[in-house]
Amino acid sequence: MAQGFTDPLDVRLLDAERRGRVVVKTLAPFTYHVGRKGSADRITVPAGFETDFASTPRWSWPLVPPLGRYARAAALHDYLYETQTRPRAEADRIFAEAMGVARVPAALRIGMWAAVRLFGGRAWRKESGGKPVGQADAPQESPQNQRRHTS
Repeated sequence: MAQGFTDPLDVRLLDAERRGRVVVKTLAPFTYHVGRKGSADRITVPAGFETDFASTPRWSWPLVPPLGRYARAAALHDYLYETQTRPRAEADRIFAEAMGVARVPAALRIGMWAAVRLFGGRAWRKESGGKPVGQADAPQESPQNQRRHTS
């Protein structure tokens, strides 16, 4: 396995589409160790979670299709946005970190991270269902001061 991910991404294609994108369901949970493999800070995406992978606009698909080397990172990011168990900025940072683990080229990784920072707010608010999310998008503390989350 790639460092940080402990399980393969095992999915089933669903008949449904989401905003014109193919949707899949995870058949088994997969875990990501935040920071480094073996970290106590873990996120487990459960079996049954639905994702459309990278929610890139259709015009960008020739360069950045929904499915690529970043698939597990995108599914993890979708899960973090849906559950909102961490602040949005942290979810986006973890997305970038997980893409690095998946060996996504730096320019693409930075571009995808910048895109979710610039345009992900709408999806984040939609997932919150209008409920207050507290400090869900508060600026992050330095990594050594961040409190540890486990899932």
